[in-house]
Amino acid sequence: MIALCIFKVIDAAPAAQAVTPYTTPPETPSETPPETPPETPPETPQTLPETPTETSPETSTPSQLPPQTQNANLNFPISGNGTCGVAVGSRCPDGFCCSAGGSCGEAPEHCQAGCQEEYGVCGVPDSVRNVGFQFNTCTENNTLAITFDDGPQEITETLLDNLKERNVKATFFMNGHAFQNHCIYDYAPIVQRAFKEGHQIASHTWSHPHLPLVSDEEIRYQLEFLEVAFKKMIGAIPTYFRPPFGERAGSVQNILREKGYKMVIWDIDTNDFKGDLQLATDLYNTQISKSPEPNPHIILNHDRVVITSTTLGPFEVDDALKRGYKVTTVGDCIGKPDKEDWYRDIGKPEKRDDTWKCTIEDMHGFGAAPDGTL
Repeated sequence: MIALCIFKVIDAAPAAQAVTPYTTPPETPSETPPETPPETPPETPQTLPETPTETSPETSTPSQLPPQTQNANLNFPISGNGTCGVAVGSRCPDGFCCSAGGSCGEAPEHCQAGCQEEYGVCGVPDSVRNVGFQFNTCTENNTLAITFDDGPQEITETLLDNLKERNVKATFFMNGHAFQNHCIYDYAPIVQRAFKEGHQIASHTWSHPHLPLVSDEEIRYQLEFLEVAFKKMIGAIPTYFRPPFGERAGSVQNILREKGYKMVIWDIDTNDFKGDLQLATDLYNTQISKSPEPNPHIILNHDRVVITSTTLGPFEVDDALKRGYKVTTVGDCIGKPDKEDWYRDIGKPEKRDDTWKCTIEDMHGFGAAPDGTL
């Protein structure tokens, strides 16, 4: 059995990351040596949204989980290369099917006859079942949505300057209190600036837990406590949401639907949270170059990472524009450019008072690990 990982809250914010000297990435990134594959399945695994790699979640035994998350899939690690099933002992990312031959995907040969239900969904994949609710990529031609998770922090101001210089709007999936010394209320001017400048503000939970491993009550708390903060700061509640680590099993999706959220995943992940600029630019080039034409994409970044806000984010924007993309928000790239779709209960921001604060207790034991990672 795999033990449930409980992150401890630290007394100091993670140390700022040094900016790695930037060099222009190569036109054709070097390929990493291929891993020796397991038995070749009859199907070629489809290109999947990158498995969330911020921190691989450890999982609990079914008996330790709330009833709604007692899913045998949680006992197996998530596949990182598109293979799955009993032969390799790994499961597909949430929402994908594991074929009889051991490959992850969404086609009938993955989801129907012979589908391995302990290693993925079977029957109807998430992308079909969740049309209009879940977005793994943009739907408008030639659009690329640039997104940033885990902020706001001081460095977000630099990113906003870089985006303004390029006249580009982005989507920010914000946390409330994922780092002990980083409370969203302390960055209210940054949140308000992003909102006023036309960027899309979206939700990423209050304190960044592994949602499939918590109760329904906790899921609602993570959404609603952040809604209160947004209403105070920008006078509106976002209707777009990205689950921490991309995890959405159990009752997560039902609760999001109940509360009127759209769920946003991604199809390009640069692993920028590792703080390695060359690795991030190489991964960006590799993934975006798979599309011979400017096919739609949603890119996952983290504005709390110094290299992202100062260098990687601007590079991605400049490169995508050269490739012919319209770089924009998630709402715009799925054909929903109106603020009335991005937010609900739109009104005026509230006047700051003594309720604009965070406490250790409001994190409910979640947030950054001792080394500062989520």
